Amino acid sequence: MAIYIDNVRKSIKRIIKKNKDWKEYKRIVRESLKKKYGVKVKPKTLEDTILQFVAGRKPRTHYLESYLLAFDTLFYNGAAAAIQNKEMKKPKNWRELLITITDDLTLPSEAIKHLEHEEILLQLKTMFYRSIVHCNNKDKDEFARNLHNFIQFLSINKFNNK
Repeated sequence: MAIYIDNVRKSIKRIIKKNKDWKEYKRIVRESLKKKYGVKVKPKTLEDTILQFVAGRKPRTHYLESYLLAFDTLFYNGAAAAIQNKEMKKPKNWRELLITITDDLTLPSEAIKHLEHEEILLQLKTMFYRSIVHCNNKDKDEFARNLHNFIQFLSINKFNNK
């Protein structure tokens, strides 16, 4: 078990060293602790706790689970890669993207029974593809703005009718 914990430490070190996903990683860990375990922690305190873990401190279970969940949220098969000390990879295709971003969601039971129909599956595929194409932009902030606006658009009718 200790070897796997050390592998997680090494994986976190790589994120810190690259600094590319470090801020987002901490945000996801903090959000996970709050939502799943009711643990409210200040950003600086959380960063110190993570750094202490990386330095060898024994982790509390809910923190370790949140570290792994953050890997899964950021990377395709991230937790498994962290435990095995493998390279973290961002999703490269639709399947990997959808697995990464929907791993913690369940489908509505009403929708599940409709997925047997090929035409509905094709329409869902088209919807996912067009939503990304609609939001696509070279500039990350513009992409995020487009995505936010698209989600707001999809939410208009749903929330106005309640």
